[in-house]
Amino acid sequence: MGLRPGPLLAVVRVYSFERRSIFIDINYKSVYLRGFFKRYIDDATSLAKTKEEADQILEKIAEQDPDKKLKWELEFPEGGTDFVPFLNTEVRIENDGSITSRLFRKPQQKDITLHHRSHHPDGVKTATVLNMYREANNVSSDDDQREYSFKLVDNLLSQNGYSSTRKIYESNSRKKKRKKDDTSDDRTILKLDFISDSISNKIRNYIRSNKLPIKVTFGPGTKLRDLLCKNRPYDQRKCIVTNCKVCPLIITRNMDCEAKNIVYKVTCKLCSKFYIGECYRTAHMRLGEHLRYASYPNTASNREQAPAIHHNTPHPNSTPSSESETPKVDCNTVRRKTPEAMSITRHRPEINTKDEPETTQRFPIN
Repeated sequence: MGLRPGPLLAVVRVYSFERRSIFIDINYKSVYLRGFFKRYIDDATSLAKTKEEADQILEKIAEQDPDKKLKWELEFPEGGTDFVPFLNTEVRIENDGSITSRLFRKPQQKDITLHHRSHHPDGVKTATVLNMYREANNVSSDDDQREYSFKLVDNLLSQNGYSSTRKIYESNSRKKKRKKDDTSDDRTILKLDFISDSISNKIRNYIRSNKLPIKVTFGPGTKLRDLLCKNRPYDQRKCIVTNCKVCPLIITRNMDCEAKNIVYKVTCKLCSKFYIGECYRTAHMRLGEHLRYASYPNTASNREQAPAIHHNTPHPNSTPSSESETPKVDCNTVRRKTPEAMSITRHRPEINTKDEPETTQRFPIN
């Protein structure tokens, strides 16, 4: 639907059509409905005795659209054994009024899910399998329909490299669920890229054996989408700030002062010493602060800043001269702070005056 507000506005618009057509008062009473009408986004269901009655309901709603672009696809049971799809289920109303339901997958839907050979932890794959069977079990009304739903899941998983998945679900169903521990967890959370289950277990065992106050979690690393899906990456960016003082300092290719979420290195051209840092703000704001601290080191609010201290000590009364690099851009805070900490530990920049090197020692960074 385009922009993010699009789906919400579409729901509100269709709701206004419904209020002006099939509903006649605030209590949702209607002369067209037999007591039931529900819609989720663009999927609606209602009760009707005949197909003509169902068509009338849809026509009344579509007439309210001034652009005449609202179109419905009607699914109506032709026989007593036909099911009607709604969301992820198929529903059939029996002669005695009871409802029979089972899992539904669209015929045009591709049989693709998380593959057995994909680069994900085994726990994620197991959870994916279990959730599929749980969904099939929850939407099925009886044993026959449950078996039908399970066969759909079996077929989907087998086409994605899984085997004996039904046994995994049945064995897990017999296990007793552990009660959640309500006690607060004060451990520091350390997020790392997932490499393999064996490496993840070694890291967890190291933390557990050394009784470190760390809770480690593993997430996906850099994907091809992050590396390749860029809009015209070789275009030369142009700064929109008039007389910008920061862009001339940036020596990284195709980077300007509007870049955000960066790990940066500022080098003093007077003595070749450098500063390493990271920020989520624009480079114009953060590097501009460095330039201001060095240009006015004696200002009361600047005296305690690292660039001001450095400029006042070896280069008093001289004009600041520096250049900056931005070797990494990442919107994930942990993925910025980790290379920043490792670079500080490795290079020991002399302009950094805070305790970044000591802070990094709390984590097992190799």
